[in-house]
Amino acid sequence: MPTTNGIPRKYAVLMAPGVFVALFALVSIALPVGSDGLGSAARTPLSVWARDIHDGFWTQASATLTGCSRYMYESTAVSQERAQARRYCRLGEGDRALAIYRRIGLSGDDHYLWMLNDRLLQLRRWDEAERTAIGSDALSPGSPFRNNLAWHYTQENMRVAESLDLALAAVADGRTAYNVDTLAWAYYRDGQPEVARRVAGEAINFSGPWSGSDAESVASSQRLLALLDAAR
Repeated sequence: MPTTNGIPRKYAVLMAPGVFVALFALVSIALPVGSDGLGSAARTPLSVWARDIHDGFWTQASATLTGCSRYMYESTAVSQERAQARRYCRLGEGDRALAIYRRIGLSGDDHYLWMLNDRLLQLRRWDEAERTAIGSDALSPGSPFRNNLAWHYTQENMRVAESLDLALAAVADGRTAYNVDTLAWAYYRDGQPEVARRVAGEAINFSGPWSGSDAESVASSQRLLALLDAAR
């Protein structure tokens, strides 16, 4: 069979149109035949085609490069903000940390919220601790930050009104054995022993989904009932 440069001639004939189109496209891309060059006065169908190929390629290439650049810039900016938020968490700067997380999202930084809330307890900055607990629960639904702060208050017998507000808000978002137990203690500290007794009974007989902390919550409510009985 006759060949052309080692390729059977019949195949070379079949390939010729495709090769021509590919070469034409490459030349159109490389040469200044776009709307801002020679193609601005395109007259023939072939020159119009060359212009459209040139314009389409470089428009798409420019858009892709712009998108990549923007993505890289935004990713770098977000990474820098996330690093700053983590520093604020370690320092106990609740308002600043939460402001950043509200803007960029939590994205797996839940353990930094725990670090932040614990740090504020250590620093005893109670107003900021309360704002941070509320904000942390909003950023990470289902988290126990308000409950934990309310529990701390009840065990230290401090900030009674704030403790009750936090405990009520935590229970309103979802009843669990541990936050019902905290609410019982908050009522007890607020001078409402009968309500505390009823709520402690609910915690002991809690029928919702159980977790590893439920046994401790039941024991805590039983301890509260013993205190209430002793006070009669």
